[in-house]
Amino acid sequence: MLKLSKKEVKKIAELSRLKIDDKNLEYYSLEISGILNYVEQLNKLDTKGVEVVGNISGINSVFRLDKQYEGEAKQRTGLAKILVKLVPFSEGNFVKVKSVFGKKV
Repeated sequence: MLKLSKKEVKKIAELSRLKIDDKNLEYYSLEISGILNYVEQLNKLDTKGVEVVGNISGINSVFRLDKQYEGEAKQRTGLAKILVKLVPFSEGNFVKVKSVFGKKV
């Protein structure tokens, strides 16, 4: 039976950008470990002969053709330029956002 350490829970919280108090680390250690142990049990199940199911609702996605019309392209380009001008930080035609990997923008 897998049990995550408090250090591992801290790392998971950091990667998830969650703030977990030290007093709650034991609780989350048990909760996350329980989930992982359940998934481990599911992985041990024999699924030979079981049909793969991707959608149980019976609704099929309907895709349209991916066509771009010249008038729409010009209109979207103009709109994109306006939107880029409205954001506080941009570089060229791109919007700069706060880094999720710790590097400064």
